[in-house]
Amino acid sequence: MSTSTPSKIESEIIQFVGLNDLEAPEKQTAMQICETEFEKLKRKLKGPCKLNVQIKVHGEKHPEGKSVRRKFGIHMKCIEATRTYNSDKAHDYDLSRALRMGFTALAHVIEHQTH
Repeated sequence: MSTSTPSKIESEIIQFVGLNDLEAPEKQTAMQICETEFEKLKRKLKGPCKLNVQIKVHGEKHPEGKSVRRKFGIHMKCIEATRTYNSDKAHDYDLSRALRMGFTALAHVIEHQTH
């Protein structure tokens, strides 16, 4: 008879999807904001967790070289050993503002589901 153990999350990491669609300064900004905000988010959780951040860029440049205002959509998923929290309500024309809105929404989801 085999017994199955619940999956354990051994290391706390941040995984990015869509980071290659950003320019170099935007990548640095996104990684820096995610690291600092993830530290704040971990205080609300009981154990180790993983964070998946998906960044969607809407409004690419035209072939003629004309610049189009780009909009960023942020989807986040925080995976704990027993629960998963999702947030997809953050989108803005400013990347840093969209990321912070995403973390605020994710923190609200965590508080709502744990209390």
